[in-house]
Amino acid sequence: MIVSKADVAGGRSYSRAPRLHDWSGLWVQDDIGPDAAGPGEHGRDFVVEDVDRLGLSRTLIVQVKSWSGSVGDEALHHGLDQLRRGVEAESGAVDMAILLTLADELPRNYDVVIETAQRELGTRIRVLQRDQTLDLMLDHIGLMAL
Repeated sequence: MIVSKADVAGGRSYSRAPRLHDWSGLWVQDDIGPDAAGPGEHGRDFVVEDVDRLGLSRTLIVQVKSWSGSVGDEALHHGLDQLRRGVEAESGAVDMAILLTLADELPRNYDVVIETAQRELGTRIRVLQRDQTLDLMLDHIGLMAL
């Protein structure tokens, strides 16, 4: 089960307390229990809430895929469908949905497929491939309190 900061603040009770991580102003919620993968994840592995200096917030969902090498059409469609379910699980209140992967190559028509999914979902979608994922991790790992 993935929960939001609002759920915790609102006093909802859970069989297992969610873990909230504050990484330099970003709230990252996760649940590393047995429901954190598979159907229990509801299309997102992480929910990130970012509040800027003006107090404006945005919500991102992240679906991590263990893809490597080339990704086929079917896998990309499956990943985008998981993001759709993740946005629905957040009642549509998502500013960006991200597929995070170590894949080197996406299908030839990936840009059209992603653009269509964005239009249907009404949410921006990013698919981060290997180089982008590694750059993101290297840029921010020093900011994390481990």
